[in-house]
Amino acid sequence: RRWGEAWGFEVRMEVSVLNATGLPEGSILSVRAGLTRRQAPVPLTDPLRFPNLPCNAKQFKVDILQALGSAKLDIDPSKETGTYAVKVDLPGGLGEAKLGLEVREAPVLCGRRSCDLKLYDKGIKGDIVATALQSQVPIGGQATNGAEGGGQEEALTKAVRDTCDYANEHNIPNLLQEMLQTILRERPTNPLVAMSAQLRRLATERGEKAGACRGREELEAEHMALQSERAELLRELASLEGS
Repeated sequence: RRWGEAWGFEVRMEVSVLNATGLPEGSILSVRAGLTRRQAPVPLTDPLRFPNLPCNAKQFKVDILQALGSAKLDIDPSKETGTYAVKVDLPGGLGEAKLGLEVREAPVLCGRRSCDLKLYDKGIKGDIVATALQSQVPIGGQATNGAEGGGQEEALTKAVRDTCDYANEHNIPNLLQEMLQTILRERPTNPLVAMSAQLRRLATERGEKAGACRGREELEAEHMALQSERAELLRELASLEGS
């Protein structure tokens, strides 16, 4: 296994295009494996790399995309926030498309990895990220600026990266998605028992042993429950302060 430095995850699967015929010029190949999507213009010189194994990529979808039009935009570097009107000529008599764009500086995103940006895209204040930040960044506190604010931004980014790395390292999103699909498809009488059995089977396949560290596991489960309760209390507090 190799590390995909450009994406920030450990490469577990590669998809290479051996041949491609009949595709219009300028086509884009898009492949989704599990929860991860990769795309590149055809022809591809390098394989598309994914953080999950083929056995956990049952939702494997291939799309052929094509650009309808393009336009160049001159960004004014002197503005922290700028608005622009973009006109794009469409082919086949479709006319002209018009787009209104806002371009805003976001220094905290400079140099960040792909997995960091994806978590920002999903909403940096979402429950998953908020849980990861509970012990690192104040929630519902007063706004800060200067060096203290910069330190909070760094802690925020680190927490996001650590969460992403942990999830990818253990392949958690794909495993949970596969388990959920199995439960919804099979509809067992006792779904929680079935899910528990499936997780135990996966733990055995991975060589994770339970008995030797049972006390630690119980403490971790209790800690997670307390963290969940704390997150709920913080959300309630934030809603009260905002009302």
